[in-house]
Amino acid sequence: MSTTYFFSPEELSLLQETNKQKTVTAVFYHLWVNLVQPDNQFIFIDTVELHFENHQKLFFKINEEDTGFSIVTDYDFEKEQQQLAEQFNGTLSLKRVDVSAAPLWVENIKTPLLAIKAEREDTPMTGDYVSITFEGGALEIDYDQESGLTVAVFEDI
Repeated sequence: MSTTYFFSPEELSLLQETNKQKTVTAVFYHLWVNLVQPDNQFIFIDTVELHFENHQKLFFKINEEDTGFSIVTDYDFEKEQQQLAEQFNGTLSLKRVDVSAAPLWVENIKTPLLAIKAEREDTPMTGDYVSITFEGGALEIDYDQESGLTVAVFEDI
């Protein structure tokens, strides 16, 4: 069962600093890959990586407790890949995929970044998530224990 997860003050500060950025230049997903059954395609997003015009990066990564996700600026892909392989005895690997041209991202990252902030659901057993607002639209990054990180159109109702 999932527990409610809230971002730390340090993570909220990283989001505030990110609001000074004006352009997202690239987006990568870090996906789990089934090495035992490579034809058995499943999409499990472990990390969302944003690149900015000043060459800074921001990572949204499933936390160690598997209760939500962390926001960090330092991330070692090779180390994570090795740890995943060890944890699952070589049956899973991590693959980094450029999704900048994917329909969900391509139209948004062409426009200026207006805001990136933590949001909170009012329903029990849900945690914080992140909304990213561009001039061209808005997206949200959220966590689901079954499917990993999810990225969807953000609709603030």
